[in-house]
Amino acid sequence: MVAAPSVGLPFEWSERLVWVSGRLQVSGPSQSADQGFAWPGGGSRRCVGCCLLGGGVLGLGVVGGGVGRVRAWRFLLGGRLVGGGCWVWCCWCWVWLVWVCGGVVCGVARQERAVRTRRAVLEAAAVVFAECGYSAATVSDILQVAGVTKGALYFHFDSKEALARGVLQAQVAFAGPVQELKVQEWVDAGLLLAHRLPRDPVVRAGAVLSSDPQGREHYGSAWPAWIELSAQTLAEAKERGEVLSHVVPRQTAELIVSAFHGVQLFSQLECGLADVERRISVLYDHVIPAITVPAVLARLDLAPDRGARLYAEAVSVAQPSLVPTSAG
Repeated sequence: MVAAPSVGLPFEWSERLVWVSGRLQVSGPSQSADQGFAWPGGGSRRCVGCCLLGGGVLGLGVVGGGVGRVRAWRFLLGGRLVGGGCWVWCCWCWVWLVWVCGGVVCGVARQERAVRTRRAVLEAAAVVFAECGYSAATVSDILQVAGVTKGALYFHFDSKEALARGVLQAQVAFAGPVQELKVQEWVDAGLLLAHRLPRDPVVRAGAVLSSDPQGREHYGSAWPAWIELSAQTLAEAKERGEVLSHVVPRQTAELIVSAFHGVQLFSQLECGLADVERRISVLYDHVIPAITVPAVLARLDLAPDRGARLYAEAVSVAQPSLVPTSAG
């Protein structure tokens, strides 16, 4: 029998606490053979363990989901937390529980707020880059559009170059939904991009930044990423027998990306991208028959409104990688 360590209880209670075979018990007349542990006023031997362990389980249950919470509540109630006499331990456990749960909730709230702030800064930078170009854009302009403090901006992006790289990465972050045919998946990426160009400031700014001959020396371009993505998809399509044997995936990918940029620029200068979806559809109409096997070609959807339909589907399921929080 070893004297119990101090647990912050009144002196006369601490003096009566002892460890017996690894179990916390009370010495003296309050201890009985069938009860094992009893606080003044009643209780059970499970009370201390239930309060501590049950509080911990309930705290983890907040993170673990509904099942964890239900089990924790059963454990606590089964341990006679309600109606027991060990009010000191109950209070200690609940204070600890509120502290843990409060920390978890506050941490999640801070993380969500940081994500929203980063997205707001990124979209504001995209708006400014799309309207002014990289060289003329200033951090002050971006702060004014974003409505955040300078500290919040620099917490996520340490320079204007970092903002430009973030916009380019966001533009390439989506590639359309997975399809049964890899060729259709490849075409969908282009048609969806064409649909978003006049509507999404991030996509539009990515196009402006990629074609800036001076700025791209500092932050790069989205074109290599699009070429790599296209080449990988076409390589998979070739392995499946969807494209003709003479097709070289990387050469075809470079051709489409460069042709896409030319069509986009032509549409921008002619009508402010009002007809870019139709023109990109025409591009695929001319290229796809030259690389795709006839059986697959008959199953492809190359219609100008294909991108709009894909976007509507993404909105209906709230797919965050495809749906911007605002559009310009």
